[in-house]
Amino acid sequence: MLRFLKTIAVFFATIIILFEEWLWDPLNRVMQAFGRLPLIRQMSKAIARLSPRAAIFVYVGPMLLLLPFKIIGLWLIAQHHALLGLITFLMAKIIGTALFAWLFGLTKPLLMQVAWFAKWYRVVQQISTTAHAWIHRQSLYLWMRTVAYEVLNRIVRLLWPKQ
Repeated sequence: MLRFLKTIAVFFATIIILFEEWLWDPLNRVMQAFGRLPLIRQMSKAIARLSPRAAIFVYVGPMLLLLPFKIIGLWLIAQHHALLGLITFLMAKIIGTALFAWLFGLTKPLLMQVAWFAKWYRVVQQISTTAHAWIHRQSLYLWMRTVAYEVLNRIVRLLWPKQ
């Protein structure tokens, strides 16, 4: 039973880690381009001038605003609208990840001035580093990553065949 639970945990951790690894950098680039728009650039400058404590609210606020959409997505799945629920949940997750990356880039210097945030950031980073290293050694992760890359390559070849 313990082995089964470990396999399930590795499976879900793999999905989360692959999601983060594949989306973090592209979404960050999209948000950086978004950040070059005049209004957003002004907003970024205003955020950079905030106090460290105010930066916490700016950083956490949008994540809390997206939480209802994730809950609605899960509710839709429970109501047998699996595709709509999955799309709703994933869109909230993707938008949230993009905002998270962009806002963290803007607020990290301010957030690191808040002692408790800096402490928890280091703890979370250590746990994340350890978890990623462990997951990356698991055969299930290696297999899922290989399969996922192959599926993506086939999709790309179908959509953009060589001429």
